[in-house]
Amino acid sequence: MNYPRLLVISNNGFSKQNNNGRTLGSLLKGWPKNKIAQFCISSDGPDFDICNNYFCVTDSDVLRSTLLLRPAKRRDLSDARKIDSNSSNGHVKHRKTTMKMFARNLAWNMGFWRGREFNSWLDEFNPQIVLLQSGESYFMHNLALKISRRFNAQLAIFNTEGYYFFKKDYFAKDGFLGRLLFNGYQALYKYYYKCFMKSCVKQIYGNELLRQDYDREFGNTDSCVIYTGSNIAFVPVTIRPAMPVFCYLGNMGFNRPDALIEFAEVLQSIDSRYKLDVYGFAKDRAMEDKLNGCNAIRFHGAVPYDKVLNVIEKSDFLVHVESQCELFRESLRYGFSTKIADSIASGKIFILFSSTEIAGAQYIMSNGAGIFASTKDDLKNKIIEVLNSVEVKSNIENCAKKTAILNHNSESNAKRMHSFLIK
Repeated sequence: MNYPRLLVISNNGFSKQNNNGRTLGSLLKGWPKNKIAQFCISSDGPDFDICNNYFCVTDSDVLRSTLLLRPAKRRDLSDARKIDSNSSNGHVKHRKTTMKMFARNLAWNMGFWRGREFNSWLDEFNPQIVLLQSGESYFMHNLALKISRRFNAQLAIFNTEGYYFFKKDYFAKDGFLGRLLFNGYQALYKYYYKCFMKSCVKQIYGNELLRQDYDREFGNTDSCVIYTGSNIAFVPVTIRPAMPVFCYLGNMGFNRPDALIEFAEVLQSIDSRYKLDVYGFAKDRAMEDKLNGCNAIRFHGAVPYDKVLNVIEKSDFLVHVESQCELFRESLRYGFSTKIADSIASGKIFILFSSTEIAGAQYIMSNGAGIFASTKDDLKNKIIEVLNSVEVKSNIENCAKKTAILNHNSESNAKRMHSFLIK
């Protein structure tokens, strides 16, 4: 294939650790390194197997350049260290509030951070395609659009988020003024998104519900869905009914600890010996105490991605949960965990416990590649059914294997991505 020069603009750099960086990186694996570059504002350590031409500027760099009225310096990523955009020193994170996000987007859009070094980097690379990984900040859409116009480059988007459609404040609560400001922030977000989409010629979405809603909104005719890929070999699990291993791997946002406790209580109602092993980062001691306080949960804390694969290998059931609290209904509509790919591809039995409305639930219900339940009674009955019926287990495994081959093969998905962008 005749590869064009591709500039990727994203919040997270290509990475082997960060979910966003790993997802997009796997789809662009194999793109010639001399024809791919990335602008990012945070890094967990760049993946030099994907790209070796990075330009990184963080939020703190932009704030400093705005206050001092001088360009920001390019961060050195050669030592593969972690650089967190949402922190002041690379370690201490700050809550995102509407007021802070307004200030952040204003500073980036003012453009004092752009200087000779950044412009020379762009000129030297001279992109033919600008691919934006969409997120919660509208300055990224504005930046991608400006660069594409400057170089007369084609504009494309990779989107796994539904921020455009949200009506409720999804930032940390900061009082009445914050709630008031959110409507203004969302109006600006939609304005910049619409400006971007007028010039965007290719749209790649992370799930079908996202594609349908955005296509309906913008009348797109050249969009596609490319799911997260997996390199895990499919090995059917031999379940040990006396002591099966149920495992949750993931973050604790959106009130997931309460949903995990509900799930664990269902396991205990089946057999008092059953436990749910939980791997993830607890944001504070209260959350950790809540998880440890449930007798049916063994809380292990967070583990890096390479150890995640070892945990998957030793499990019988891989679990994902989402809160069904009305407060999170809108935010979770497009929920489609990146671990669905690895779970389905592994040959383990995947279980999703959530509302029927979210994208991941609709996906599992449509392809039968796992167990889906929205109530505790239904969850209990379906787990018992799989434990006691070889036929039910085999049906799920066959659907999972078929789905993994069709939608989650990393090599095939990368080829689709390359072909779609090059076309």
